[in-house]
Amino acid sequence: MPFTQVHVKLYYYTTYCSTYVIFLPNIVYTLIKEVAFQNEIWHARKSKSNLTIVFRLSKRTTNENFLMSTEFLRWEEVPREANISRERFEVDYFSRQLPVVLSGKLSSWRALNEWSPKFLKEFYGDVSVHASLDIPERKNGSFQYWGSNVRRMPLNQFIDHIATSAEPGYIRQAPSNSFADLNNYFDFDVLLDMEGRNAGCGLWFGSKGTDSGVHWDTDSNILAHIYGKKHAILFAPSDSKYLYPYRDQIRWTSFSAFEPSFTSFPNARNATPYFVELNPGDALHIPRGWWHQVISLSTAISINCFFQPSCSFPHFMRSVAYAGPMHVAQTIRDFVILGIFQKQSDDRNITDVPTGHFLYEIVRGAFARRLGKS
Repeated sequence: MPFTQVHVKLYYYTTYCSTYVIFLPNIVYTLIKEVAFQNEIWHARKSKSNLTIVFRLSKRTTNENFLMSTEFLRWEEVPREANISRERFEVDYFSRQLPVVLSGKLSSWRALNEWSPKFLKEFYGDVSVHASLDIPERKNGSFQYWGSNVRRMPLNQFIDHIATSAEPGYIRQAPSNSFADLNNYFDFDVLLDMEGRNAGCGLWFGSKGTDSGVHWDTDSNILAHIYGKKHAILFAPSDSKYLYPYRDQIRWTSFSAFEPSFTSFPNARNATPYFVELNPGDALHIPRGWWHQVISLSTAISINCFFQPSCSFPHFMRSVAYAGPMHVAQTIRDFVILGIFQKQSDDRNITDVPTGHFLYEIVRGAFARRLGKS
């Protein structure tokens, strides 16, 4: 074997092993922190502290028959707060990264009083949007990724299509800046001070049957519901070990919380779903890293706000550790092969950036910023 090939192989294996050395202490550290956090929750439960507000087992829910029929071993309801101050929301929920539904806070929004499919068609019908049309039906617990069947079209054409099609149609996170003056119809500052948080807002518009799939986002998120009705289910980050995330992309899973197949995903029964019904005027805080799935029970319109802080490197390491050793190995492999060596992979499970490659870009960006300051 020529010396050059030996050199390349030695460099490859040295890099691969050194990456394990870098990753494993972070994984161990995040797991230790999680044990401490769960211990804090247990003591808070015993003392009936405010920290337990999101963990209390609901005696009733807005859709009890549905939830009881899913055969989860336990379920809870996302707490609902009416007209609480920005300060209380930040202290009790946002800073603790706990979900909550804020009601009565959007009454001043023009969007709540004016938005409808007819309104959007009349005032923004010529705006070009990316729309997913005729989304395939779920089969055997599989999830059709939201990027399927996407095409670009005028908004009025999309509205006409979903009015006549039997299959779901979906506009996902269309940037609000794409619509002239649309930002004047809402103001997320009534919920939380957004100054310096690098906020970005997106329009979500879909017909009955629209399904986001179970996933988690890297940014903090508030979903403000404007028109129609939606249901949402959330899972805490620590439930990753039960939710069968893809090995190459730990933010997504083919498991469905609303149509759970416990034959295909038996461990999912151990996860704890947090259920919420969203009506016009409700704003759902979805903490970064929390799994969630949102479905539309009718034609529905929402506006969301992604903002900082985002998930950091330790957040991802914790999620990888929760998912299990096979996900740790896959993430390290992708970090090295797709990131360090810039190779291409043809065995992708989902059309999204692989977790290992994403983490490589985080690390590379951090080093570049540090070198730029030195």
